[in-house]
Parts: sequence; C-alpha cells; structure tokens
Amino acid sequence: MDLSDLPTYRPHQHHVNLLLFSRTAADPVKGADIAADAVRILRGRGADVRLTLIGAAPTAVREQEQLLVNATGAGRFCAAGPALDD
Repeated sequence: MDLSDLPTYRPHQHHVNLLLFSRTAADPVKGADIAADAVRILRGRGADVRLTLIGAAPTAVREQEQLLVNATGAGRFCAAGPALDD
C-alpha cells in the first residue's frame, strides 16, 4: 500500500474514526501497523483522525491502547476497548 496517495483532509470535514478489529495492536496480519501509519500521516496533514482498537482482552485494554499511542504518536487520539458482545 502506498501511503503517499492517501486522500487530502479538508477543513470542513468532521473527524474520522478509524476502527481496527483485533485482539492486539501488534498484529501485522490485521493491519495494525498500516492503520497506525495512516493515522500518523493523516494527522500530520491536519486531519482530525482517531484510531480505536476493538477486541482487546479486558485485562489488556490499557496495554493495547499504549501500543497504539506509541505507534501513532497521537496520544489522546487513540483508544482500545474489549471485544463487543453479539
């Protein structure tokens, strides 16, 4: 994937929520690294992008959130949550 071809953010747009469904933010098969790169690039272009991981084990939510923060450098714009009930 060529991340240099990402769409340009326009100021009139509202924030964008990028959701990642995975048990861990360190799973390259699920594209966690690509999601983190996209958030970092888009935020660098001025986009209000937020990344949320859904599916972390309840005991690992804080750890997974910190992995996202470290990967994106986006601090309070990253979140993690446990798996959703059906």
